[in-house]
Amino acid sequence: MKISIITTTFNSSKTILKCISSIKKQSYRDIEMIWIDNSSTDETYKILDKYKNKKTKLIKVKRKSISEAWNIGVKKSNGDIIGFLNSDDTFSNKNTIKKIVNTFKFKNCNSVYTDIFYVDDKGKIIRNWKANIYSDKNQTYEYFTDKLKFGWMMPHPGLYLKKNLINKVGFFDNNYKVSFDYDFIVRLLKNKKIKAFYLPIVSVKMLIGGNSNKIKNIVLKMREDLRIIKKHKIGGYITLFFKNLSKLNQFFK
Repeated sequence: MKISIITTTFNSSKTILKCISSIKKQSYRDIEMIWIDNSSTDETYKILDKYKNKKTKLIKVKRKSISEAWNIGVKKSNGDIIGFLNSDDTFSNKNTIKKIVNTFKFKNCNSVYTDIFYVDDKGKIIRNWKANIYSDKNQTYEYFTDKLKFGWMMPHPGLYLKKNLINKVGFFDNNYKVSFDYDFIVRLLKNKKIKAFYLPIVSVKMLIGGNSNKIKNIVLKMREDLRIIKKHKIGGYITLFFKNLSKLNQFFK
């Protein structure tokens, strides 16, 4: 079972080597690496080109949003399973992908989601995003209905999907500048074909300060979140309130 890991880059020379290394160190070997560079002006593209191999697709684009780049990556992928790893993030250990693929194999699911750590540039854990507490069986859209109303979502860096499920749900919506992942996850969890299994491992160490966590994007994100909540009829301002409130607990776990 092949898994495609999609990574987008832009002037990521300070972090991309750690990201690449964490992929190449995985004990599971059938990994397709898809690197999409948004015309970096530093050494990023040269680094990617140096470390590519026959399992790598290196694509250069110009002035593409993250959602556009992800959509390109999905379309170019050959994997049965799709995952996304940010250019400044790393897998938590060498067996992460093996555990995820085995879950797909033995749990008869079409999506797997996990926990993630937010870390600073020294590796210190700042936030612990524990995605769920139940992992005994596949969860369907009915299970997620009430959770969505209370602003729940799993972390997108800890989410892995069968490619054929993405084709059913649809691609990322480029109309959202920050919350395209939230819109996608809501559509995913409302889809009647969803069979999601929560795997209680920390799969990714995510460097704090990503696109949606930048101060200038927080207000925009809340506006987009509210649009998504109303568009998909999962609530209103109360849903948005609980969505933001739930993040506070991640600092105390």
